[in-house]
Amino acid sequence: MEGPAYKERNERLQRRRKCFVDTWKKRKRPDYRNANVDDFDRRVIKDIIEDFYLNKKVVPSCKKLLPVLKERIDFKWKATTLRRILKEMGFRWKKCASRRKFLIERENIVNWRCRYLQTIRKLREEGKPILYLDETWVDTNLTFRKCWQHKDVTGVLTTVNASNRLIVVHLGGINGFVEGCELIYKAGTATGDYHGQMNSNNFEKWVVEKVIPNLSTPSVIVMDNAPYHGKQLDKVPTKSAVKKEMLDYLRRHGVPCEENMRKFTLFSLIEQIRPKQKVYQIDTIFANHGHTVVRLPPYMCDLSAIELAWSSVKNYVRSHNTTGDMSLKRLQELVQEGLKSITKEDWTGYCKHVSDIENYYWEKEAIMEDVIDEFIINVGDADTSDDDSSDESDDDSHNDSNTEDEDEKFFYVASDDEDDDGDFSCDDEMEGITELEDSDYQLKCPSIDGNQACGPTLTSKANLELN
Repeated sequence: MEGPAYKERNERLQRRRKCFVDTWKKRKRPDYRNANVDDFDRRVIKDIIEDFYLNKKVVPSCKKLLPVLKERIDFKWKATTLRRILKEMGFRWKKCASRRKFLIERENIVNWRCRYLQTIRKLREEGKPILYLDETWVDTNLTFRKCWQHKDVTGVLTTVNASNRLIVVHLGGINGFVEGCELIYKAGTATGDYHGQMNSNNFEKWVVEKVIPNLSTPSVIVMDNAPYHGKQLDKVPTKSAVKKEMLDYLRRHGVPCEENMRKFTLFSLIEQIRPKQKVYQIDTIFANHGHTVVRLPPYMCDLSAIELAWSSVKNYVRSHNTTGDMSLKRLQELVQEGLKSITKEDWTGYCKHVSDIENYYWEKEAIMEDVIDEFIINVGDADTSDDDSSDESDDDSHNDSNTEDEDEKFFYVASDDEDDDGDFSCDDEMEGITELEDSDYQLKCPSIDGNQACGPTLTSKANLELN
């Protein structure tokens, strides 16, 4: 039976339920769910972020962007909502990009790379053995940054300072490291055959004493442009050189000069006899013994197979270094073991990998040349339509007199030369051509409100997307 106590309890529960429902209905929606940002506002957000990077030279964060967005588009929400919107727009907070991918596409780097590829492909076709030469360092704090750990198992211990550092110099090719050419010594030592840091004297000494005696056949030596590889013979004085150096250089080459001449006059005489190419001392040493030196383009270490070997050696040292405070003797033993662990099959894979990269760059440059050669700039449509009737009559009379002339078209080849006659030049309007995936290319043109502003109409026979 339902007594007064039961009815009172039931009424009390009903009141609580009603209060809960009313409160839930009146509850304010989460802030981010109320955010309404249209395409125009999103474009403004993107422009503001670009302005931070390009003009203000400040790295934008959500806290820095909020005041500007509130002023520009009346952005009413908080940093959490802005962060979500940025992710929806495609922005990601991630590791910064390296300048290398932009530097390797500079015109002088591209030309250097083309010359290198032509040379190395020709030498490879001639059947000459190709050896890659380089230096690296290994120190005691070379350990893995992550490992399996437990509260009872510490794992790898890392250190900040390196008490011992070794400099490793070697060369190798498809048949492996060249025996007898290994050089390992402690950096910064004041005594011994090889002391101090790697420099031109130590490098030249190593080449003369260890490399050349162990090369039985004429080979191709591929090396980078480290400063100690580039000691010049008969170095040409620069414009900032002292006067005595300029006078000595001119007199060595039999050029009449006087002590009372000004430096700019001496330098102009030097420019007249400047050799087209630099002559390096180490190249001359190799050439005297029948070897050919080919130098890698700047920022193109991916074309050197020995870089992959160094990576394997360092990985071997990491895997055997659990404390980060090894003795110099133990470190040297690990480096030697790491060098021996690299087999002939490993080197074959390294060289094939580099050859594939060479072919990729070679094909990419060919595609790039073909794409640029196929650009057609139509200037016939650049005239306004204000005088259509008179233009048609002029065209009719012109066609009567000379039927060979049609709509004016010409091919444009990208270059750094200025347009002397003042006509339209793509160099003035185009922002540049950037590398895309799968060897595609995209022509990026300046735009105003999403409309292209490339001057005359651009037409491409290739499948290019104009932004």
